[in-house]
Order: sequence, then C-alpha cells, then structure tokens
Amino acid sequence: MKKLNLLIAILASILSLQLTWAQPGNYTIEAGAFYFNSSEITLEVGSTVTWINVGGLHDVNFDINSQTGESFGNPESFSLPAVYSPGPNASVEIGSFTFTQEGTYNYDCSIGSHAIQGMVGSIIVIPAGEYPGCTDVNACNYSSTANVDDDSCLYNNICCDDLSPACLACNACLTPEEWCLNNPGNEGCEAYDVYGCMDDGFQEYSPFPGIAADNYAEGANTPCDGCCAYWGCGDPANTLMLVGTFMDLSGEQNGWSGNSMTVTNIWENSNLYEVGDTVFHFSPTADIMYTLPALPTEDIGGSGFDLSGSPVQLLEDGSSNPDYNPNYGNPIPDGIINHQDCLECPMNEDYVGNFGYVVNFCAPDDLLDGCYNLVVNGEDQSVWGDIGWQIQNAEFS
Repeated sequence: MKKLNLLIAILASILSLQLTWAQPGNYTIEAGAFYFNSSEITLEVGSTVTWINVGGLHDVNFDINSQTGESFGNPESFSLPAVYSPGPNASVEIGSFTFTQEGTYNYDCSIGSHAIQGMVGSIIVIPAGEYPGCTDVNACNYSSTANVDDDSCLYNNICCDDLSPACLACNACLTPEEWCLNNPGNEGCEAYDVYGCMDDGFQEYSPFPGIAADNYAEGANTPCDGCCAYWGCGDPANTLMLVGTFMDLSGEQNGWSGNSMTVTNIWENSNLYEVGDTVFHFSPTADIMYTLPALPTEDIGGSGFDLSGSPVQLLEDGSSNPDYNPNYGNPIPDGIINHQDCLECPMNEDYVGNFGYVVNFCAPDDLLDGCYNLVVNGEDQSVWGDIGWQIQNAEFS
C-alpha cells in the first residue's frame, strides 16, 4: 500500500537515528508538521544553516528547552522568530545562522506543544575539514565524502551464517541495532541498546492513553529522548494543520468509553492512500479530556518570543543588570486574537463548558480535495449519541 510504504520510509529515516554527514557550506532544514528535516546533521565550523517553513507556524529555538524549561546548554544560544507558511507551495524562510563554535547543539520549536510532539533537532559542529564516516572502499557502507574514519565500516562479504542479529545485520549491511529496530521479536536483540519511540499507548507517560505514537517502534528496547510523534504529525507528508475538538456530551465525564472515530480513504485518485486505508483514528479518553475553557479574549502571542535583553536581573556583583528584561522569553502579541492565543480552547464558542479535548493534528494536503468515509465504532452503542466532535482548519499550526 502506498501509505504503508511511505510510513516505512519515514520510520527508517526517523528511527534509525543515523546522522547525516553534510558537506561544508550552506545547508537547508525544512520545518513542517511537527518535524525538522533533517532532524540531525553534522557540519563543519563556519557552515550556515537556513530553516524553511513548509507548513504551519514554527520558530527555531536553541535557547531554553521548551519541554524542561531549562537551558539547552548549547555552545551558542540563539533563536529565530516564528513565521507562518500556508503549505509547501508557499514556503517561508524562518532565518539563518552561521555556526562558529564546535560542539553539539540541540533545539526545538517552542510554539505550543510542537516540541512535545516531536519537533526537535540537533546539529553537531565539527572542526573544519573533518568528515567522519567509513573510509574503506571495500565496506558496504563506504562514504565517498568521509576523510576521518569513525570505525563505522560494515562488511557484508565476510559475514557469519547463523541467524543471530549480528550475522543477519551484517548480511543486510546494517548495525545490529538498526537490524533489530526493523525486525522486532528477535530474542538476540536484547543484548543491544535499540533506540526508538517506545510509546505503545500503554505507558505511564503516554499522552494519549491507548493510542500509540505515530512512530512507535516495536523493535526498540531503549527509549529515545523526545522522538515520539503523535496525531499524524510523524509523517512529513502531512502538512495540512487542523484543530480537532472531541467531546463527551453525557455529563458524566467518561470520555468516549472506548468508542472511536475512524476516517478512511474511498478516493481512488489519492496520492497517499489506497482505497480503504485509515487516515485518522481518534479514541479520546477521560484522562486527557477537560472542561473546555472560554475562547481567548486577549492577544498574548503570535509574533514569536521576546528574546531581547537578558532574563538575569542582578549581576554577579549584586548590581542591577542594565539589560534585564522582565518579559524575556514571553510570547509577543501579533495584534490578532485567535486560537493561537489559547491552544487548549475550542474554536467554536458553542462548545465552551463541555467536557472535551482540543488538539492540533496533521493531515495530507489532499484531504480537502478527496473523498473520505467517517465511521463511529465501539462496543457500547448506547453512548454514541453523547459523542461530539468538530474538525477545523485553524490556518496555523
């Protein structure tokens, strides 16, 4: 199936956790539906990276970790203000930065819950002229751009013959960790640290109980840090940003009681889905639902974040810092009051006060042009009349 092949390709690139050894010069990273592509690159000192927004509202934040509230501790701290793009056909440059100090840089998108949903990245800056990789032309993973051997060479012509992960990986020109990630269930893989998203929906930390992350990797045995993606946003092809309001109208706050809403494709001309493929599957639980608050009445954000001056009020000698900015890190109003000023608020005023859940999720661009079938299903049909929802295009992410 087209969708399955696409997801396999995506998971192979996201979950293998291989670094992209880039050439010196200028590089471009795309920012889209809760992803940076490439999310991990290595480049040399003096290289310039430009971030391009291909859909939604995104910024580039190398300063304060949006998930922990603590500094990333990067060799240099900086951020690029948020910009909005309506989609891939109208991409917008977020900004550029030239890396002049060696080291590992971690960053995220600080808009809303984007970082939590997997919009994080890292850049490794190495000394000028060094390009790690496999330099042995006899290796199956030989890199013509590498000039520093990093002991990563693999040889599939001198492999063992048994069915151990080491032998099977060797024949596939993969590391045992890479092979195990793509081949779950092999007992021998327990000897390796196989990194990947382990949220199957039944972990204590699962943000959506009972619903696995988009990029859940059954073969992983070691959790990755912040790599899980949710609500269709693990697929770079899903650039259409939507807002879903899902409600329990029973008055008993039971959630959807195990019932679900499934949307399947019935459009033969879809470029992404075969007929019958599942596009969305939502089954909200009471654990994530809340009383929907009133619509925002104050413009509190939309134009990035105030990073002028300094968040430090006192200098080391106890004197006042002349550059102190008490508003440092706070969102900058954009002059418009909309859903962006309250991500947990419904977009429809009629839904205020209901028990529900509001979430930004991602969909393919052809969703609005195609033909899809929506089915509500579940064992307890008596509550179907108490299930409510609305899906809207928020015109932002």
